Amino acid sequence: MKILIIDDNREFIKLLDHFLHEKLPSITIISETTAEAGLERVQAALKAGNSIDLILCDIRLPTMSGLDFTSHLTNEKIDIPLALITVHDTSLLRGHSKTIGVKYFLSKDMEIQEMVDKIAEILLEKTS
Repeated sequence: MKILIIDDNREFIKLLDHFLHEKLPSITIISETTAEAGLERVQAALKAGNSIDLILCDIRLPTMSGLDFTSHLTNEKIDIPLALITVHDTSLLRGHSKTIGVKYFLSKDMEIQEMVDKIAEILLEKTS
């Protein structure tokens, strides 16, 4: 299983990487710090025939937001499960996210282990 994490907070990426590997030792994690780099990574993986099983994308990123990133995936008909991550968890944001195809939403206010468990559930759902 391969997860792409897109977040401009490198410490958050390291922390999530550590706890994900504890729970799912065989997982491959790749990361980018901008939505543009994440989009390029997705396009390159698809072009090379490599799969990405889940994308975790922060909403607040420099230059292109996680919502704009999601819209690009939708417009390009890229069908990879995606969870948006934010500290600004509001029902309005969740509602808008669902209108652009976001099925999963994670709050940075969650305990890290709770977030990792939710990510593991998403991956399990994908494989069943």
